[in-house]
Amino acid sequence: MPDSTKNFAVDTVNAPVGASTVTRTQFIDILEHLNYASGTIREIDELVTGGVLTVDGVGNAFGRTLSSGSGLTWSNPTGVAGNPSISIDAPNAWNELNSSESNTITTTKHVSIIGAAGSYSMPTPAASQVYNKVVINSSTGDVVLTGSALADKNALGVATASITIPSCNMAIFYSDLAQNWYLQNSSRLLIQ
Repeated sequence: MPDSTKNFAVDTVNAPVGASTVTRTQFIDILEHLNYASGTIREIDELVTGGVLTVDGVGNAFGRTLSSGSGLTWSNPTGVAGNPSISIDAPNAWNELNSSESNTITTTKHVSIIGAAGSYSMPTPAASQVYNKVVINSSTGDVVLTGSALADKNALGVATASITIPSCNMAIFYSDLAQNWYLQNSSRLLIQ
């Protein structure tokens, strides 16, 4: 190596080195028992499992295995049998509605299923974030949504005070970056 770093060390336990001279056989034995000096090459050599390797800033190497997450599937995560691959799980009813909530409306869930008629407050979306919100009225009465963040205008151009969702209907909202909710569909909904 150009930096004068020793790349190998003699394994004196398995290949003892004589004090002054060595025989040909001893010399071959010493060469056969050379170990990489500590560092990345030695760390890689000592890894017992295949996989993804990471190296830190001081030259230590670590074996890593890719793991799947929610909605993601890995095949061959260690890369031993070729390249690892990642895929998205097949859609199903649970995956499509797993971000739902019942009888409450928040910005943390995509779908709110309201089973009890009454008045519900639309939360104010966080600034500089865009949200999509579906509110489903599965009750037998009206669901009235209120909140200062409702930005739609009624027929007279006045800011919306409330939106009424009749029984067995739904409303879809999108927010802007300025913390306002906008109604995507307004048919069969009462905007006041």
